[in-house]
Amino acid sequence: MSLEDRLRLFGLNRYEALAYVELARRGVLTSKEISDFAGIPYPRVYDVLTSLERKGWIVREPGKPMRYRAVEPEQVLRSVERETRRRLEEAKEEIIRGLKPVGGDSKKVGVWIIRGRERILEKVLEMLGSAMESLSLLVPFIPADLAGELTGMRRVIEGRAALGVEVRVVAGEELGGVEIPGVEVRVCGERIGWVVIKDDEEVFYASPYGDETGGVGIWSDEPELVRIASVMFKYLWEGSEKG
Repeated sequence: MSLEDRLRLFGLNRYEALAYVELARRGVLTSKEISDFAGIPYPRVYDVLTSLERKGWIVREPGKPMRYRAVEPEQVLRSVERETRRRLEEAKEEIIRGLKPVGGDSKKVGVWIIRGRERILEKVLEMLGSAMESLSLLVPFIPADLAGELTGMRRVIEGRAALGVEVRVVAGEELGGVEIPGVEVRVCGERIGWVVIKDDEEVFYASPYGDETGGVGIWSDEPELVRIASVMFKYLWEGSEKG
């Protein structure tokens, strides 16, 4: 994936991404220089720069001809990230309010059974990748046919920790050497199934091994089941050794 493609994940279109890359790399440029370096048709470049300025990615320098410079990448990306999280939180609250049961205020909860190793892994990765506040993860071991997925899981966990999510991992003895930047990994000898607790609101108990079914998992947002899982995890966490 190119830099331009990655920038588009942050809300820029193709021409905006191309213009920002050239400004960040080359410094202060005129609109004509940006058009030439980025390959943007000159009739389009003014609209592109106006949009980037409005979004807070670039600023204009006084003088004639008008010149532009990029806002520092780390600064603007953090700003976009904060704004996106804020908007997602607002949208989440609106969705929750809008989908409350008609005629009552009772909270809908669920208990779902998930079968098959691939679906179990998908659910685990979904919960890891969507955590906003906290993650408690118990992984006693990885089945042989899922060993190749460990790197992907570690990257997702590392990404959440980098965003400020509080992450705690209890790993089995065979995974005790796993290191994740920004995350404390403890080691226990218990050989039980996986447990993922997300934001103290959801829990997933999984056994990704077993017989011909290829494993089974139980997901729930029932508060009491989440509380029980949290108590169990705390017990294992406090009784485990630092990796």
